Amino acid sequence: MINKRIVIHVGLPKTASTYLQEKVFPFLDDIFYVGRPYTQENHAFNMLMYADETVYDESCVEEEIDRLKQCSGDKDTILISDEMLSGYPLWSYSNRSLIARRLARV
Repeated sequence: MINKRIVIHVGLPKTASTYLQEKVFPFLDDIFYVGRPYTQENHAFNMLMYADETVYDESCVEEEIDRLKQCSGDKDTILISDEMLSGYPLWSYSNRSLIARRLARV
């Protein structure tokens, strides 16, 4: 396994997350940035944020993180940012604790 620092920006709504994701994070030279649309279209991230426990596969998310480590090249830090990591608003953010536990495990 490649040793990389993973930084998670959960992007709480109405805290300038979109600004950071569009105008700041992609232009940081010393990080490998992973954000939307990738996090919304990728199967592993979708599973992480939205899947019920009956279908959630932690190994799928772990494999995706390992793949990102491979893709990050010589950058020591991977920054993952998506507002949905803070929970889904239509569910009254009720899945935020579940997402936090899943992130902590992987």
